[in-house]
Amino acid sequence: MLGAAFALQAAGLGKLSVYSAIGQPLNAEIAVTASPEELASLSARLAPHSAFLEAGIEMAPVLTQLQFKLDKSAAGQPVLRVTTSAPVNEPFLQFLLELNWASGRVVREYTFLLDPPEMLQVAKPVAAAPAMPAAKPVSRPEPMPAAPLAEAPRAPVAKAGGQEYRVKAGDTLAKIAREHKPETVSLEQMLVALFEGNRDAFDGQNMNRLRAGKILRVPEAAEAAQVDAGQARQIVIAQARDFNAYRRRLAEAAGAAAP
Repeated sequence: MLGAAFALQAAGLGKLSVYSAIGQPLNAEIAVTASPEELASLSARLAPHSAFLEAGIEMAPVLTQLQFKLDKSAAGQPVLRVTTSAPVNEPFLQFLLELNWASGRVVREYTFLLDPPEMLQVAKPVAAAPAMPAAKPVSRPEPMPAAPLAEAPRAPVAKAGGQEYRVKAGDTLAKIAREHKPETVSLEQMLVALFEGNRDAFDGQNMNRLRAGKILRVPEAAEAAQVDAGQARQIVIAQARDFNAYRRRLAEAAGAAAP
């Protein structure tokens, strides 16, 4: 595992919860497990660029805005506040967080989607990605072109059994994926498996435009695992970019129509 040399440490990072939407300054917190002695010397930062390269993760420019501060939750538990001063307009964020203290260090990956403001929940827990395995040198992925999503590659997903879920008003695919995601697959794999298995439930062939009232077939763990993790990540990023462009077009049209 990444950070295996520090396997004896007691401090650690847990669940990430997001309290802001796309177009707003980021407001999130990450649960921290540490003793009082470890908390005294604890510090957090974005992992170095070399760690991103090794993990094959693009270090997006927006990540340089992330600010980390050790704090306490409403329940008095130690948390790491993750904020930005400026609004975040990228719907999809993925980063490596490095936690350091006097006797150890750990690095953990976090991936999450920012929902539109009208779909923001009061407290939206986001399951943290598991600690990453030892990373091998991987060439940095090429940025996805801003092409229409109708042309985006489709991940092969085998039809199989699985439970059903009726989409409620205010639901997002990210929320549904987080609630039904098996531990053995990533958020991106689950998003793509749900999307590919229920194409008729979305407007504009975009996974962020889910129709209320539709009944989704929720893929089982084995089915979602068939989705290539790297390809799933590219599809989710391309879909997020397309949805962001769609929202901008709506805003521009509304502005032009205003008296």
